[in-house]
Amino acid sequence: MRLGYLRRPQGGTRSRGQALLEFAFVLPVFLLILMILLDFGRVIYAQYTITQDAREGARVGIVEETLSGPASCPLGSLCKAAEIRQAARAMSPGVTYGDTEIRGEDGTSGGNSTCPASVTPNDNFYPDGTDGGDRVVVNIQVVIPIITPFISNVVGGSFTVCTQSVGYVQ
Repeated sequence: MRLGYLRRPQGGTRSRGQALLEFAFVLPVFLLILMILLDFGRVIYAQYTITQDAREGARVGIVEETLSGPASCPLGSLCKAAEIRQAARAMSPGVTYGDTEIRGEDGTSGGNSTCPASVTPNDNFYPDGTDGGDRVVVNIQVVIPIITPFISNVVGGSFTVCTQSVGYVQ
């Protein structure tokens, strides 16, 4: 036997160290991509949910106008606005918003409005009046905060998603 001759262990310890180093390099990139996908999914889910909420609010506005008529509530269109908002909020699991995010229309945009800059409540869900054949317009705008730190700094911290649903009273 030779003294001074050292054999390397057969377990391959150098390759285990290399795998650990590669994992340390890849993990942050993988987590960043995962968080971006999570944020993107949250925004898409919120858009889908508020679109469905606006449709439900418009549906309730159409049914209320058709069944009850304008004289069934002593407060007139304010009762219908409360019912429309309540119906829209009841359909939104996972996305929370209040009355200020659910608005009507002033009648000037013709049903083609995009996300408005202001979020002031507008109770005018019947912009053409309350006679038969008029439209019901429900706008919902929600701000979704971005939770990925790097992406949050790039896009300004949040996304604003909005939708509009127009229904016609017949």
